[in-house]
Amino acid sequence: MPVHNWGLGAGPGQPDPSLLERHGPVIPAQIEIPTVLAQQMQRAGAPVPQPVTGNALIDTGATLSAVDAQVLTSLGIASTGIVPVWTPSGPTRQPVFASKVAIPAMRLVVEIPRVLGAQLQGAGIIALLGRDFLRHTLFEYNGTLGILTLAY
Repeated sequence: MPVHNWGLGAGPGQPDPSLLERHGPVIPAQIEIPTVLAQQMQRAGAPVPQPVTGNALIDTGATLSAVDAQVLTSLGIASTGIVPVWTPSGPTRQPVFASKVAIPAMRLVVEIPRVLGAQLQGAGIIALLGRDFLRHTLFEYNGTLGILTLAY
């Protein structure tokens, strides 16, 4: 089972619990086009867009993961529909997209058939990883030590 630990702090091996509390469980991630779309592009002789890298926030309260809409657009991924969503601001409707989320440090790649398109880069992240992503992992948030662990 591949396991990776992240700790926010002054340097490697020096996690700071207050930084994890302040920034939350943020990990480096990349967003890719789904495998089916990549295969279609290759068959058509079109170039497959390079993945977009950035930080992702793990959110155990989110049923569906979300990816910044600008990231999805830059990859050429089209919306597959609209779904009702409950947010802290109340009910709304948001577009959904097929996507692939990779955690390069772990060589973990998860195809997610329905991610929400959202405005996230203003918050400094490109994705919010919800329970649809977490169902493929073991996730531990150790606030006492300031370390988060992800395994699959």
